Amino acid sequence: APTVLVLHGGGFRFGSRKAVSVQAFARALAAEHGMVAVPASYRLNAPWPEPLEDIRAAIAWCRANIARFGGDPDRLALLGHS
Repeated sequence: APTVLVLHGGGFRFGSRKAVSVQAFARALAAEHGMVAVPASYRLNAPWPEPLEDIRAAIAWCRANIARFGGDPDRLALLGHS
């Protein structure tokens, strides 16, 4: 299935992948569009480019592991949620 990596909003200063709105959004993508949705986190209030490095690590994790969860590592999208 197509996979979408969902990033929470907050301008790299606040927010959480565990936020109800992010979780609900990820579940809706999965249910309505047949996607595997992966909410991801990044370091908050960290010097640049540390948050970007975290996002890169999440992408790498998806590519290496998402097939075990029914996702297609070659059909990976990145989506910001704010």
